[in-house]
Amino acid sequence: MRSRFSAFCLQDADYLIATLHPSQRNPNDKQQLVESFKQTKWFKLTIQDTSINSLEENATVNFIARFEENNALFELHEKSNFIKETQQWYYVNGNTHVKAISLTPKRNEPCWCNSGLKFKKCHGL
Repeated sequence: MRSRFSAFCLQDADYLIATLHPSQRNPNDKQQLVESFKQTKWFKLTIQDTSINSLEENATVNFIARFEENNALFELHEKSNFIKETQQWYYVNGNTHVKAISLTPKRNEPCWCNSGLKFKKCHGL
């Protein structure tokens, strides 16, 4: 899950498709990902819970990811399903819930986007 989140942050569509289970792939996946990269910036991942069934080689990951899209902040809460085939873990699907959030740190606190700048110099404009 962390590697897929990093791929979203780095806008690596090829990796995201390679780690998507073949049964879930569509011919226009890359185009859709590239379009989504233009308006979405992912900035924080919090893994809440994981469960692995080593006998059946499947797993679930419950996480919260924060992102910015069209100058608004959102939180994606998802319970993802993964399956292991030929020594490779693949994302299969997930149950998602997205909600708008508000993050307003004080002016001199670090910005929530992890830019390294103070909030007032980054998103506090």
